[in-house]
Amino acid sequence: MDNKELKKMNRLQLLEVLYEQQTRIEELERENKELASQLEQRRIVIGNAGSIADASLALTNVFEEAQKAADMYLDSIQYIYESIRSGKIRYKDSGALKEEKDGE
Repeated sequence: MDNKELKKMNRLQLLEVLYEQQTRIEELERENKELASQLEQRRIVIGNAGSIADASLALTNVFEEAQKAADMYLDSIQYIYESIRSGKIRYKDSGALKEEKDGE
């Protein structure tokens, strides 16, 4: 609407235009608030996605280290077992292992 059209309107028409504009402003403010809220939610989701990815990587490293420790433990048990079978070490009743020396 240009100035000429506004000048030709009576008070009631002007009030109606003002009311429509005010209603539109309120509608746009509500929409703006809703969109801002949605944007904040998306930022939170994106932020959490980064945190979840970091946590996942950390857990992967923990599991890898745990697997290495388990493998080392199994290797040592296998070595002890093979050493006992081959006679390199002897198992005492006390639960101790004693290394066999040549001539004993």
